[in-house]
Amino acid sequence: MSWQISNWRIGTKLGISFLVMVFFSALLGLVAWLQLTQIHAASTAVSEVALPSVYNAASMRSEFNRLRRHEAGIATARTLVEIEGYEQQIQQRLKTIGEQEKVMAGLLAGEALRAAYAEYQKHKETFLDLHEQLLSRARDGRYNTVEEQAAMADEMGLFFAGESESAFARLAESTGKVMTLQLDAAASAQQAEESAFALARYWLLGTLVLVVLIAAAVGFAMTRAITKPVETAVKLAQDVAAGKLATAVRSQRRDEMGLLLNALEDMRRQLASVVQEVRGNAQGVALASGEIAQGNADLSARTESQASALEETAASMEQ
Repeated sequence: MSWQISNWRIGTKLGISFLVMVFFSALLGLVAWLQLTQIHAASTAVSEVALPSVYNAASMRSEFNRLRRHEAGIATARTLVEIEGYEQQIQQRLKTIGEQEKVMAGLLAGEALRAAYAEYQKHKETFLDLHEQLLSRARDGRYNTVEEQAAMADEMGLFFAGESESAFARLAESTGKVMTLQLDAAASAQQAEESAFALARYWLLGTLVLVVLIAAAVGFAMTRAITKPVETAVKLAQDVAAGKLATAVRSQRRDEMGLLLNALEDMRRQLASVVQEVRGNAQGVALASGEIAQGNADLSARTESQASALEETAASMEQ
C-alpha cells in the first residue's frame, strides 16, 4: 500500500477519515475518563476520609467535655445514687467515644497523624486511670452527715482540680492536636481536589483543541485529494466541449480520480485524432471538388470551341 494519499481509493480515504475521527473521539473520551477518575479519587478523599475524620475528632472532644462535666458531678455528689447516675452517663460517653475511635482508626493517614493518635491513646489511658481513682474514692466515701459530706466535697474537689485536671488538660490537648492534623489533611485533600479539577479541565481543553485541529487537517487533506482532481476533470470536459483539444492532461494518481482523468485524456486524444482525420478528409474532398470544377470548365470551353467551329463550317458550306 502506497503512503501517498493521492494513490488511495476514495473508499479508503473516507474509511481512514472515519477511523481517525473515531480514534480521536475515543482518545478524548479516555482522557476525560482518566481525569474524572482523579477527580473522583480526590472527592472521595475529602468526603470519605477528611470530613469524617474531622467530624469524629470534634465529636470525641465534645464527648470528653461532657464526660468531664459528669466527673464534676461525681466530685460534688452527696449520695451514692448521684454518683452511680453520673457514672452511667460517663460509661455511655465512653461507649460513644469508643465507636468514634474505631472509625477514626481506619481513617488515619500519615505518620504525624498516627503519632498524634498514639499520644492521644496514652493520655486517655492516664485520664481513665485517674477517673477510676476518683470513682473509687467517691464510692468509698461517707455521706451520712453534713460534716462528712463537706469533708468528701473538699477531698474530691482537690483530687478533681489537681491530678485529674492536669490529665484531662493533656488529653484535651492531644485530642485538639489530632483534630488540627485532621483539619490540615482535609484542607490538603480539598486543595488536591481543586488541583485535579483544574488539571482535568486543562487536559480536556488541550485534547479537544488537538482533536479539532487534527480532524480539520485530515478533513482538508481528504477534501483536497478528492475535489482538486474533480476540478481538473471538469476543466478538461469544458475545454473538450468548447473544441479546445490541445490541452493535454496526464495524471500519475492511481485512485478513481486518476483513472477518470486518464480516461478523459484518452477521450481527448481520440477526439483530436478523429477531428484531425476529418479535417484531412475534408481537405481532400475540397481539392477533388476543385479539380472536378476545373475539368468541367475546361470541358465547357472545349465544347464551346467545337460548337463555334461547327457553326463556321456550316456557314462555309452554305456559301
